[in-house]
Amino acid sequence: MPAELDKVVKPRWAAKVLGIDYADLPKLDRPWTKRDVRSLRDNRPGWLTEARRRHAASADDEDAW
Repeated sequence: MPAELDKVVKPRWAAKVLGIDYADLPKLDRPWTKRDVRSLRDNRPGWLTEARRRHAASADDEDAW
């Protein structure tokens, strides 16, 4: 399983899995991995919570059209 978590993923996939907009995803000095995504999902830093709220609000706005 550890090798699976080291698999490189596309930033857009990471943003989708985290439930945030791609623009809110931090830029890393290396490629994103499944381990990075898992760590953020487990630790839920404050910026991630805020980014999820913004994403949900923008999705609600789009549904209104």
